[in-house]
Amino acid sequence: MPRPTSGKEAGLWTKFLPIAALIDIEARSQKDPDSILTPDDLAEWKSQYGSFKHPTILLVRTGNAKYWSDRARYFGYENDTVVDTESNEIQTPTFHFPGIGAEAARLLADDPAIVGVGIDTPSIDAGNSKTFPTHVTLFSANKFGLEHVGDMSRVPATGATILALPMKIGGGSGGPCRVLVRLP
Repeated sequence: MPRPTSGKEAGLWTKFLPIAALIDIEARSQKDPDSILTPDDLAEWKSQYGSFKHPTILLVRTGNAKYWSDRARYFGYENDTVVDTESNEIQTPTFHFPGIGAEAARLLADDPAIVGVGIDTPSIDAGNSKTFPTHVTLFSANKFGLEHVGDMSRVPATGATILALPMKIGGGSGGPCRVLVRLP
């Protein structure tokens, strides 16, 4: 669970029981592993269910959790980590997995009802991201991110509550987190 880095308010989001809202982009994600949550996805959810209610953790279901035991598929490796023998530089793999797009992240950062997001992939940014705009945008707005969230196939679009229980690690930029969802 990466944490917001914006100072003294970083602990405020742990003092209440948030509502879980879920947007399912699995159909698109399974066709295109580089797909992202878009502003249109947010608008479609709101047209069906109304505005988010404070405090909401928005969960994004991509269906990627089912590949957890297959590391190459889960991370969407294009190539493995290698050391270039001529320059002796480490070349990291290119990843392909879904995430939350930068434009959607801006909308979520500006929505006072949203306290954090969660996704069933290795990162809240898409795997092919190099600048991590979703991390920067959400964390700058003091919204947290839950990554590697497990199977969300039973979580409804509305009506569930969620507990995110991070392990306290001093001075870290994130850490393990147990995520519990209470179904309606």
